[in-house]
Amino acid sequence: MPERLRLVNIFIATIVITLLISVASFGQEPLDLEIKYGTDKTVVVKVLDDFSESGPPDKVWRDGFVEMRDGKIYCEGITIADCYLVEVPKANEHKSMYADAEYIGFEIQNKCDGDIYYCFQGVIDGQDAFTSPEGEKNIVLVDKNGLLHEVEFSETAAIYSRYGFIIPEGFDGYVFIPTERITRLGSWDTSIWHSDVTIEGVGVHVSTGQNPYPEVDASYVEFWVDNFFVFSGDFPEYEAPETPVPTNTPTPAPTNTPKDTPTPQKTAEATEKSNDTETDDKFPIVPVIIGAAVLVIVVVVVIIIAKKKK
Repeated sequence: MPERLRLVNIFIATIVITLLISVASFGQEPLDLEIKYGTDKTVVVKVLDDFSESGPPDKVWRDGFVEMRDGKIYCEGITIADCYLVEVPKANEHKSMYADAEYIGFEIQNKCDGDIYYCFQGVIDGQDAFTSPEGEKNIVLVDKNGLLHEVEFSETAAIYSRYGFIIPEGFDGYVFIPTERITRLGSWDTSIWHSDVTIEGVGVHVSTGQNPYPEVDASYVEFWVDNFFVFSGDFPEYEAPETPVPTNTPTPAPTNTPKDTPTPQKTAEATEKSNDTETDDKFPIVPVIIGAAVLVIVVVVVIIIAKKKK
């Protein structure tokens, strides 16, 4: 009888461990994010990292302020906010998807009181990476109403030795950056992206630049970045929405410097993934159900064994 009980316990432990491993793997799969594109079209991207497990940003510009808030990259400053390295551990677990990626992208929100310059930057294969104004594929900037916005680069590298493009005031949406436009500083026509790329971290630069043309009119920096994703494929035919709704209410200018300005309360749409744009929630519901079922099975088996022993 003791030998039989030992075998039953081993069998139960094996089942539990196997199911727990399956649950953990299920919860780590990249999420599909459906993004509105035009009047009635959508594109589906793979969210490789939602920054929920990212540590504090590193390589932060001394004149700006960048930190993680509520699982998002939060940027603040008077004229500039800049960092190179926010770790993406979830993305690197699925780095095989980098090979086919034609675009990388992010969910971004401009909460400045005017237009601001933006560029992607990061650390790739041990090198600082930047956004090039040159390339065959276009950068795509689409808000959450499906409206495409013109991408306008600075005419020179006047964004603190970088090129940047303008994010309009109140923009709340997504940016798609062709991987062919990810380059080193100064080598704007040579992409550093390849099929086996290693991403040590992603970053962001937002600023008013150093007398760039065109000029932008933001008087302070407040900018959010979320959801690092990849996209491969073609965009559908675009038909502009007939009556586009403003993506956001302009933020009033603060009376103090941005560092002293209280952070606006996040709306329900900002704190949760929208049901209209994402097919799965960050919290894995199915694994929880599986785990609960496993727990019930184990309890029942233990009760049966206990009764037999009596």
